[in-house]
Amino acid sequence: MSAGAPSQRMYLSLVAAPNGLGHISRLLGLATELARRDALAQLSIIAAPWQREALRAHTNRLDTGPGTPGVPIHWHTKVFDEAGTNLFELTDLDDLSARWARRLQEHSALAEASVVLSDNLALVLSARPDTLLVGSFLWQDVLAEGEFTQREAYLLEQYRPRMICNAWLATDRVLTQTIPQPVSWTAARDPAAPTPAVPPMVEVNVGASGLMLEEGANLVRRLAARGIHLQVTPALWQALDSPERTMARIREDRPTLAILRPGVQSVSEYVAAGVPMLLMYESNPEMVHNARTLTRLGLATDICEHGLDGRADAVEAFLCAADLGSARARLLAQPSIGLSQMATIVQSHVSTAKTGRQQ
Repeated sequence: MSAGAPSQRMYLSLVAAPNGLGHISRLLGLATELARRDALAQLSIIAAPWQREALRAHTNRLDTGPGTPGVPIHWHTKVFDEAGTNLFELTDLDDLSARWARRLQEHSALAEASVVLSDNLALVLSARPDTLLVGSFLWQDVLAEGEFTQREAYLLEQYRPRMICNAWLATDRVLTQTIPQPVSWTAARDPAAPTPAVPPMVEVNVGASGLMLEEGANLVRRLAARGIHLQVTPALWQALDSPERTMARIREDRPTLAILRPGVQSVSEYVAAGVPMLLMYESNPEMVHNARTLTRLGLATDICEHGLDGRADAVEAFLCAADLGSARARLLAQPSIGLSQMATIVQSHVSTAKTGRQQ
């Protein structure tokens, strides 16, 4: 789109695979940026029922700021209605994904949209070959070979889509099997954000898989026993036994330090807020790749190989470190304009998608 060109108001359809909340949160952040540019006329979201429930703040309308009407959201939850919360835990993924592909191909929200965005679910290309993908890894990076990953690989080879990805964390497959569109960290920086809590507050945010919730709960117990103030995600709070929930509160304030599973969107949010990060994660190629990259860049510290006491020791040592302020400064020096960059890419994609639909 040339400088000064009038904004095209689009009908945008978003597709988020039923795998956590990071992908759909990033897509909603992008939609919000487009709406604030007055570039969004209509919004449909294809996602799992539990994702809609988890994002209650966006149930019916996209919030575009005080004094604005927002944009109505049309949710479609039947495509993924039998899916769990984690693709890694689905034993029937090959059969399910074949069913998803058929439903996507028949879906009016994809057929009628002027632009379709999906996370890293390449299945959407079978319904809309002009789909713009958003993500920093492919499912072939992290799942064993099967019908699902073979279908994903075939569609990527057939259509070679553009894919918005993190400039530092995109995997080699994203860089070679798509047309990568690198952007910076995809969380908005709030200049009015409060300073970290006093006394120091540690946030534990380790995802929602059963394994990570168990490890996160064990760490919460160990840190609470050492008198460390804690806040946790709602999923982790629920994983604690009822009497133990007094050890931590549900996330509320900007923390002093975060212990997290290094998904791209979670990392983006802590980078934008200037919150130093300690990393713990399951043995997953994406997580290993992200952790190694963040450690190499000096943006986080990997504590995954430590035992429970070692992880608690690392937290205490970090809270006492004299250079905690410099760790915050390194993060705040990072560019956090990824959502704006994404919106510009999507707006430039509108005319390409429109041309493709007319052919």
